[in-house]
Amino acid sequence: MPKPPETVWPIEAHTKAKHRILRGYLDAWLPIMSAENERLVYIDGFAGPGVYAGGEPGSPIIALRSFLDHKSRQKITAELVYFFIEENEFRVEQLRREVAKLGPLPRNVRVEIQPGPYEEIFGQTIDQIEKAGNSLAPTFAFVDPFGYGQASMKLSGRFLQFERCEVLLYVPLLFINRFLSRHGQENALTTFFGTDRWKAARDLTGEARLKLLHNLFQEQLKRACGLDYVRSFEIVTAHKNSGYHLFFGTKHERGLE
Repeated sequence: MPKPPETVWPIEAHTKAKHRILRGYLDAWLPIMSAENERLVYIDGFAGPGVYAGGEPGSPIIALRSFLDHKSRQKITAELVYFFIEENEFRVEQLRREVAKLGPLPRNVRVEIQPGPYEEIFGQTIDQIEKAGNSLAPTFAFVDPFGYGQASMKLSGRFLQFERCEVLLYVPLLFINRFLSRHGQENALTTFFGTDRWKAARDLTGEARLKLLHNLFQEQLKRACGLDYVRSFEIVTAHKNSGYHLFFGTKHERGLE
């Protein structure tokens, strides 16, 4: 999954599927968590430009729309902080324009668009929180990188150490499988999985190889990130399995509902 060179690019079928899952979860998460907390945080680690070539909304706009269009919006009174991270400066500017198109936002909504690499920006944020001895407000992170070299298991573990934090993470297993034996990928794969046990998959083929990679990533989310509950969803498009997965992780059983 190479990073598109364009500022805005056509949406793919599996992306639409990801966005349906994201919207469905946020629609449920917002009223439940707002009833119990004064502040909620949403993080989009690879925010993109906020729009696709055909005018379809990107994940940041979908996240904002989840609140703005929510049938129970008046009951969602918590402060909502949307933290969008995007490395490409042209996409950052496009994202600012897409957010502005939504018009004046409600007083309880704050949007922060942070230019820079996800690992650097989010890592610095966690550093500051830990140094101050503070904790995170209930936070939901959507991590949808281009490829596997941009989102480390270590950073996910640092974020998920805090209570009431959850993650929805996109993993292109077929893409990973394709480059598993390519020279020079060892460090990136070990960083992504948080272990070098992925190397055992080199001796396997077909479904057995994909199953090992899937189960290892799921296990690492529990072991390295301290999550009690992890579920994966294989993205199906045009009645076919894509080999791409979303992994959802939480410490609380209620998050699975």
